Amino acid sequence: MTTAMTTAPLRTAPAPAPVPMVEVTGTALLLDQPAAPLAYGAVTVSGLRETGDAEYTAQARLLGFSTDVGHEPALMLEAARQAVAAGARTFYSAPLGSETALTFLQVHSMGPGPVAIADSLLLKITVTDRRAHHGTITALDHTVELFAHDALVGRVDVALRIR
Repeated sequence: MTTAMTTAPLRTAPAPAPVPMVEVTGTALLLDQPAAPLAYGAVTVSGLRETGDAEYTAQARLLGFSTDVGHEPALMLEAARQAVAAGARTFYSAPLGSETALTFLQVHSMGPGPVAIADSLLLKITVTDRRAHHGTITALDHTVELFAHDALVGRVDVALRIR
């Protein structure tokens, strides 16, 4: 007597639902958080203001994001990146059409504490080194301090190269 062996058809997992993206001015980031499998964050930077020799401030808004585990480093990095790129063009005459590259980017979180949806950060930017070639700025190194509700929540070191 022979027995026919059959196998059940393979089941495939349903495709994940498409991720909705909200268009904003600035940068939208998709973040993987332990507190929430998918969390959305967007950063907009505005209000650049020169405050001294090699110093300026900016405001950053963190839109559509919250976490219970502390400040989100990716959003802090993005806020700093946008601020130094805008500052290079606003205060250091980097041409609008020029390419910029980050050669160093490091965040230092100052401890736990949630950043709420639509929270505003104050960024205090200090240019720690600048290089020029034939009178044109080619490199700017920065230290960016991030404040939420008057409390220092992080520091970002950024090296920006301009071509």
